Amino acid sequence: MKIGILTFHDVFNPGAFLQALGSQTLVRGLGHEALVLDYTSPAHRFRASSYLTRWGWRMLYRMNAWVQMILKDRAFERARKRLLNRTQFYESREQLSQEHFDAVLVGADVVWNFKHAYLGRDPVYFGEGLQTDRLISFAASFGDCSLEDGLPSYVREGLPRFDHYSVRDQNTAAIVREVVKEEPLQICDPAFHLDLSEIMPPSSQRAPFLLVYLRNGAFSPELKESVVSFAKKKGLKIVATYYTHRWADENLVSLQPQDWVGLMRDAAYVVTNTFHGSVFSIMLEKKFALDYNDGIRLKTKGMIEAMGLTGRTITNADQLESVLETSIDYSDARSFRERETLKARQFLEQALSA
Repeated sequence: MKIGILTFHDVFNPGAFLQALGSQTLVRGLGHEALVLDYTSPAHRFRASSYLTRWGWRMLYRMNAWVQMILKDRAFERARKRLLNRTQFYESREQLSQEHFDAVLVGADVVWNFKHAYLGRDPVYFGEGLQTDRLISFAASFGDCSLEDGLPSYVREGLPRFDHYSVRDQNTAAIVREVVKEEPLQICDPAFHLDLSEIMPPSSQRAPFLLVYLRNGAFSPELKESVVSFAKKKGLKIVATYYTHRWADENLVSLQPQDWVGLMRDAAYVVTNTFHGSVFSIMLEKKFALDYNDGIRLKTKGMIEAMGLTGRTITNADQLESVLETSIDYSDARSFRERETLKARQFLEQALSA
């Protein structure tokens, strides 16, 4: 079968890229042709060229940021060409609607997030205009949106279009249940389907370091001070990835996603405030701390609890050292991954054969 995967694959975000690769890996493992639909809502098209189009010559006043975006774009495009089986580039929803697929998987990641304009608020992620025999939500998420935010009409009208529902978190399940009066299956993020050894680069052979993958604007100054203090106490350099932090010893902003995974593997400790930062810390069984914030709480809470890893979360900066120094039992996390990847595989098999 010709299976399209509609997700956020074309952004400067290693987790988004790698979950798309995980979906592709699973679909291929089931014996089907997997095609990542090379479409991104214009508002969400984080390519360097689009920044110039949207912001014009104002970008020249931030030359360093402009250079960083070019480097990121080149790094991610190399990874896309090497690892993703993409369709032609679709400039618009209308162009996408001209191609037929036996099935389209929508998800994972926060493809249903309607709160943030920069994510596109695009009804195509609710099936509008897609030509397919089967429309399947695959580990889709509303992110930090909830029923209390009020659902836009395109969300209420779009959700019933799906033939099969699977979601990534409890919050998304509640929204689907409210709209379509059907209980969706909650499954794991597609990144868990990856065999990291197949994409992992050689060891970086760096001196011991602490890796920070912290989204700017989503953590406190106190956390920064705690990270710096802990690294100094342990004699570690601080390496930051993708998000630049002046207080880090080194900032690596133009990594390919697989190199980011390798860097995380080599780190002595990981501090993150992102969903996929926690996912890959868990997959690599790292000593990590997850700084909870409103942007990730709804989509992360259920996974962390199911894996018995609530002790890895911090709600204030004073907890950082104790969390990083506490040993971790990953046995429940391993069981979770084995159980949940099987559940996702069985869901997809049944959805594609229905």
